[in-house]
Amino acid sequence: LFEPLLRHGDQDVRLAGLELLQKAKETLEGLWQSEDGAADAAPNSRRSSGGALGKTVSDFLAPAKFAGGAPGLLGLAAEAEEEEEDVHDETIIAPECRDAEVRHSAEAQALAAQLSLSVDTVSYARHIGVDAADERSLLWVAEALEWAVSNGLNPPSWQMKRAPEGTIFYENEQLGFRCHDNPHSSALSCLVRLLRVDGYAAPFDLAWTPAQVAQEVVRRLTAKGLADASHPQRLAERQRALAARFAEVDLCGAKLATLDARSLEVELRAALEGDAKQDDLLAVMLTMLPRVARS
Repeated sequence: LFEPLLRHGDQDVRLAGLELLQKAKETLEGLWQSEDGAADAAPNSRRSSGGALGKTVSDFLAPAKFAGGAPGLLGLAAEAEEEEEDVHDETIIAPECRDAEVRHSAEAQALAAQLSLSVDTVSYARHIGVDAADERSLLWVAEALEWAVSNGLNPPSWQMKRAPEGTIFYENEQLGFRCHDNPHSSALSCLVRLLRVDGYAAPFDLAWTPAQVAQEVVRRLTAKGLADASHPQRLAERQRALAARFAEVDLCGAKLATLDARSLEVELRAALEGDAKQDDLLAVMLTMLPRVARS
């Protein structure tokens, strides 16, 4: 539901997606709260096994449960205000609220360079708990947050403000909350957790070309010691050869997302006929499939 909205080219559609996501999270929190209350009254009730929401959703919402006397996003904001905030904690302080010299951590900058990604995308991914290397399929969630910030779009009643000393923060005057966490991030990080627990996290992007799939495969082969990184020229030749084979069968990110373990093996063995390293390549590429496709 949310992916086509948050990846849409029209600003109004993307904004509607963010607003719908926030309302969905608030609705689920309301259901969670009512079931939790019912469990307090009747400990052996259906709530103990997940209730109407199911165990996955209940567990997913539990970390955001009403800290600081306010639900969900606001509770997390209040909790952050109560604690001494660490300007180096990428999950607490939104990139736009950090001091200029620590806006992007050294780790984020190195990862962005390694993966050929925007450092902003990597920083926002880390802010909402996405592993940019191993969860490339979830980067669209981080990009939605990056887009909202760059366009100055906040949830209703929230405003970005600047303190006299220059520090940027978010404030909801109606509810009396201030925080350095982006007000969209709570709902987006919950969406990430749901996508992850349902098995949709994968280290590739739907927009990848066969050449980009080959690049990631070679990177993983090298990391596992299955390709010799001491000979860059041979490695580049291997990558080009794989890219050509993958292009023949159109093995791009979009196609990879449609394959399960068995169909990937069929595609790969057809593309790599005669390649002595077929088994190594298959083992590496199986780790690139979303968990829901591996069984």
